[in-house]
Amino acid sequence: MPKGKGRKSKKSSGQAGNSGADDLFRTALTNNRAPSVIDDMSDTESVMTSYSEHLSEDCELKDVQSELNSIEVIESKLAEAVDGLTEKSSKYRMGCINKIRQYFLATWLTNFLDRFQETLIDGLEKCLKKGGAPEQALAAETLAVVTLQLSCGDIGEDLYHRLNPILIKLIKDQTTNTQVRTKCCLALGVLAFVVEEDVDSLNDCMTLFQSVFSGSLLKGDKSVPVLKPLVGDLHVAALSSWGLLLTVCPWSRVEVIADALLAKLPQLLSSNEVNVRIQAGVVLALFYEIIRNEENDQILTRHINTRQLVTEIRGLATDGSKHRSKKDRRYQRAIFRDVLLTLEHHDTFESTVKFGSEVLELSSWTLKVQYDVFKSILKTGLSFHLGENRLLRDIFSLGPVRGVCGMETGQRKRAHFERHLMNEANFKVQSQARNKCRDKRVANYD
Repeated sequence: MPKGKGRKSKKSSGQAGNSGADDLFRTALTNNRAPSVIDDMSDTESVMTSYSEHLSEDCELKDVQSELNSIEVIESKLAEAVDGLTEKSSKYRMGCINKIRQYFLATWLTNFLDRFQETLIDGLEKCLKKGGAPEQALAAETLAVVTLQLSCGDIGEDLYHRLNPILIKLIKDQTTNTQVRTKCCLALGVLAFVVEEDVDSLNDCMTLFQSVFSGSLLKGDKSVPVLKPLVGDLHVAALSSWGLLLTVCPWSRVEVIADALLAKLPQLLSSNEVNVRIQAGVVLALFYEIIRNEENDQILTRHINTRQLVTEIRGLATDGSKHRSKKDRRYQRAIFRDVLLTLEHHDTFESTVKFGSEVLELSSWTLKVQYDVFKSILKTGLSFHLGENRLLRDIFSLGPVRGVCGMETGQRKRAHFERHLMNEANFKVQSQARNKCRDKRVANYD
């Protein structure tokens, strides 16, 4: 074996590891990189280092600049998408609408709306009027998302009175695509809930929604109508929007609605669609909660046989029918157990939702109904909006926006960068130590 090789192999692996760590430490300082924990293969020692003040400030500045640049890029892309709503190609317009919806789900864009509000609403209005069925459905869904940010400005009732007739026309027209009518029900419900304060106008919307979900009531011969899945989704959307507006109705109007509809609502519990049954149970619990809060139980006794209703609800809360999927049975049983507690023991609905570092407490069926509608519209963007949307934070009594989301994002970026450097340094030193400890001899078969 050559002398150089022999002498080099006798050097301890601990010295090699420590030398590599020192070299890496000096290299990191020279390149303004953050050295971190470096494991030694033989002595199991580690070297701990930290960022300098200059490096910390530099990282924070880069985070701020990247956020500003990203907002500028988003607004630039959104401006292009809004301009694209006037293009002739339906496929291109749908791509623009989808891009607008995605950005409004995940970004706070009130500054953008101050400049492009009219252009955006004009584009969505034209898509609702003249677009094909997929384009109309996507435009209605996007309108509901945008409304939750538009409402934070001074849009007044102009937006509602401008789009209300279009949405109502699409919902009433039974020849319109079912999915379009479904999305329009949700959009109209949110728009009326957020903007409209006139009781008569809210009543007109509720009457329209009632005319839609009445298709799930028993027929004249007391038979249960068999709904197709898409029609069931339409009835759920109409019933959800109807319940959403019920949460803001004055008591005088609730009494009138109870006299007209309360006795019929239990019929919806017999629907062949599981989501219709569940939404009907939620609305019934909401009715019971509102009426009991007014200490006017005689309305319930006048229109509903509570004992019979409790028996039916208990059956749904313990339903084990094999012809339904496990997921449907599990969700149905969970909801109807809560409904049963409200009807039988006067318990209020209680649930908690965690988002970021905060917790939303749903302490009533009113909040449950409102939360479910916003969840169906915002979907994956709900957590972001609960943290940043002033309207939603006001509705759910979450207080002012804390302004911590950006800070948490910056902290996560720095933590990820630190872990990356740590893993990189560990891998390099460990590889060097292993290479020096490996047996370099070559087998000789002579």
